[in-house]
Amino acid sequence: MRQIAVCWCLAVAVLTSVQPVHAYVRDRLDGDPRPLKLRSPVITVAVGGTLPSGFTSSDFLRIVRDAAGRWSRVSCSAIRIAVRQDADPAALVADDKIFRVMFRTDAWGRNGKTDAGNRYDPKMMAVTSVFVKNSKFRKTVTIVDADIEINAINFTWSASDMVAGDTQYAPNLKATLLHEFGHVVGLDHPCAETTRERLSDTRGIIKPLCGDPQSRALKQTLMYPDFHRAEPACMNPAKLSEDEKRAVCAIYPRHWVGPYMRR
Repeated sequence: MRQIAVCWCLAVAVLTSVQPVHAYVRDRLDGDPRPLKLRSPVITVAVGGTLPSGFTSSDFLRIVRDAAGRWSRVSCSAIRIAVRQDADPAALVADDKIFRVMFRTDAWGRNGKTDAGNRYDPKMMAVTSVFVKNSKFRKTVTIVDADIEINAINFTWSASDMVAGDTQYAPNLKATLLHEFGHVVGLDHPCAETTRERLSDTRGIIKPLCGDPQSRALKQTLMYPDFHRAEPACMNPAKLSEDEKRAVCAIYPRHWVGPYMRR
């Protein structure tokens, strides 16, 4: 049976000098205690779709490759994210086994639709839809596809590492994609938007609400949701924290052989 989990994701800023938290949170389906995990740590992401003004295909490809490369260069992890140009200009979010990254320039909703079931929050810089295969005989829920949509309706993006945006947010595309790729590999936010979302981290500690003072230390992590930051978003390119490096090394160790990989 196939189910879909949609991760509502926001970009992050480079983080303040606080003490490390030594934990991370793995994504799960509602009502299922098992964490999500890619069926293979080696994936290829297709980049395409209609681009916002000021972007070229080579710009977009370069930035996506840079963000993917930061996840791929964790030496103790088997994660490798290759990036190619998408041959389908009308590619959609769908369980088609093709990982995709695309801008939304028509309307901010799933596949450009804005009805009640597809409309996205305009404050969200990007949304990652994760498709899974759920077998009760496995200890994890298998991620088989994931598609990232970037909000070019409510935000202005730059093709350089400099930021551009409205008066409230100044998003950096590389930082945003770094956060979204974290959801692709199965990581969740380290703090909860609501009490209903309060999963536990790898230490078994229930994650705090994002607005709580105790979540302040979590701002050093890439997966912290930007909506709860007081400062402007992504003023510098972000990077993986030691906790996120620890996560991909624990979930996808360098010599791990997944069920669909050759030995």
